[in-house]
Amino acid sequence: MRDSINGKLFIGLIESGLNNLGMHKAEVNDLNVFPVPDGDTGTNMYMTLSNGLSGIKEGADDLNEIVSEFKEAVVLGARGNSGVIMSQFLYGACEELTKDTAYPDDLVKAFAKGVERAYGSVLEPTEGTMLTVLREASKDVETRFDLNADYKIDELISLFLKKARVSLEKTPELLSVLKDAGVVDSGGAGIVYIFEGFEKFLAGETVAPVERDTETTLPDLSFVESIDKMIYGYCTELLILLDKSVRFDEDAFKKQLLMLGESVVLTVTGGKLKLHVHTFKPEKVLGLCHNYGEFLAVKVENMDVQNMVEEAKKQHVSAKKERSKLAVVAVSPDKKLGEIFIEMGASEIVEGGDTFNPSVSDFISAYKKTNADNILVYPNNSNVLLTAMQSANAYTDGKVFVIDCTGLPGCYSTLTLIDYLRSAEENKAVVEDALSNVTAVAVTKAIRNSTYMGEEILLGEYVAISGKTLLKKGTSLKAVAESVINRFLDESGKEVVTLFAGKNIDKAVLNEIVDCCADSHPFVDIGTVETDNPIHELIISLE
Repeated sequence: MRDSINGKLFIGLIESGLNNLGMHKAEVNDLNVFPVPDGDTGTNMYMTLSNGLSGIKEGADDLNEIVSEFKEAVVLGARGNSGVIMSQFLYGACEELTKDTAYPDDLVKAFAKGVERAYGSVLEPTEGTMLTVLREASKDVETRFDLNADYKIDELISLFLKKARVSLEKTPELLSVLKDAGVVDSGGAGIVYIFEGFEKFLAGETVAPVERDTETTLPDLSFVESIDKMIYGYCTELLILLDKSVRFDEDAFKKQLLMLGESVVLTVTGGKLKLHVHTFKPEKVLGLCHNYGEFLAVKVENMDVQNMVEEAKKQHVSAKKERSKLAVVAVSPDKKLGEIFIEMGASEIVEGGDTFNPSVSDFISAYKKTNADNILVYPNNSNVLLTAMQSANAYTDGKVFVIDCTGLPGCYSTLTLIDYLRSAEENKAVVEDALSNVTAVAVTKAIRNSTYMGEEILLGEYVAISGKTLLKKGTSLKAVAESVINRFLDESGKEVVTLFAGKNIDKAVLNEIVDCCADSHPFVDIGTVETDNPIHELIISLE
């Protein structure tokens, strides 16, 4: 049993919690009650926690330093609503652990402080979610500790986990949408898996790591047109599981490497070989290493290209935009729509949407590029709103105003209303007033069989959803879209319809929808906007 937490123990807990969540990430994602593609809770929580762990300097062992680095990195790496709430819980907890050594009473206070920050991060906290799981587990630990202050660190973690499991099982009783779908809250499940990892680590059980989530998009290297002559070579790093049946002579191996490259750093521990070398022939290094075992990880980076990137960055900095009083940042799920937003007046675009939620640091990078005193932000997605708000609190080189816009049509309809001669506060008020007149409906294929709002939805059916409200379902995209459009035009007096066509929609079907609506409502202005949105076949805007 542990009487205290030091730096090594803290890192071990986080690593084990992350790995255990990683093992169950798909299960957490599958708890999503929404029948259409949405920001996956397990993935968002995993990437958020992974970013926090990555923020800890290699070799650090001082708890004060480790916790300080972790809490900042986990907030900057937060993705999606679940990631933001979890990051705020962890940040609050870390405020009570930022010391040379933390003791059981510090951990009890840490749980309470974490819950306080988690609830404070949400505009309208909803019970039956991960917030409830965190609060009830924390309160139970606090109550028990008040009765018996002799609990050890291990016991407090186990008490938290035990109550979290009970609380999680009761979430459907507090949230009808969970009960209808027959599932527990996904964010709460993620918390349980993280604390299971903590408990396993304290019990001496090793949780194997899974492959870390990384952004698969390659950096923009379009400016690299030719490499006439390699000057720096390739930075090559390998992790190899050594074959026990093959004799490995470290000194002889190093001599062979020095014939292939330089800056060799070689360590062998626990039957694994970790290698760093600069070489012009990475394929030969790989061939040599493969003789001694199997690759666990391989990274080869062109240092000449890295040098070009750094030079390009320097040129970008030198050509940095002049400081402005006001700028606009908008989230877009695809580049084509992002370019339209830029043409309409947005200064920078943050890529992201339903299936890939941008992080706090993604927003901050965009803010820096604007070089503005005041920045208006369109989150354009309900699962991005909290992240945008957290980024606004974290940014220090200007004031950020988050517009309460959770749909792409709202951004498209109001971007042109922004007047750069008005203050940011005035513009925000004008835009949000106009947003009240915009109704957005997404028409998407269901990705799973489910029950939502009392309706049985089958895989592959088209569903029309406004916010979180199911309006219509059916097997025909045309029929579903026309039904929703006609309903709003007949009942609400809308006068303008804009159809945002996704990349997967059949253009003939789109034209049929436009023609049908024009015939039935000849005085309504109907237009289309082509996008590369891969998730929604159609997003309907009605004003």
